[in-house]
Amino acid sequence: MKAIADVSKMVPPELLWKQEQLASNPWHVRTMLANLESHADALRDAVVHFINQFAPGNPEEFEMETHRAGYFEAYAGITEKATAVLNLFELVLVSLPHHPDYDA
Repeated sequence: MKAIADVSKMVPPELLWKQEQLASNPWHVRTMLANLESHADALRDAVVHFINQFAPGNPEEFEMETHRAGYFEAYAGITEKATAVLNLFELVLVSLPHHPDYDA
């Protein structure tokens, strides 16, 4: 599976192995979706925390407060979580059974 090889760089190995095992059985798509949902929830929570921590206090200001300690680490963490969510989403999509009417 080409897509699984592509996402292996961004998804932790233990998670990728689990997803590969689930992908081999179409009945496990619900489990894969639950895993994706869990990671998406963690991403949402990290973004909310990031906004609360680093957004400007004045609603009319638009610049994030990059001078605060931990800003760049938090930003990198969100980027990492977002990449993992997108890669898991792709993995779920390639695991779904293909319908002949939709194959190109």
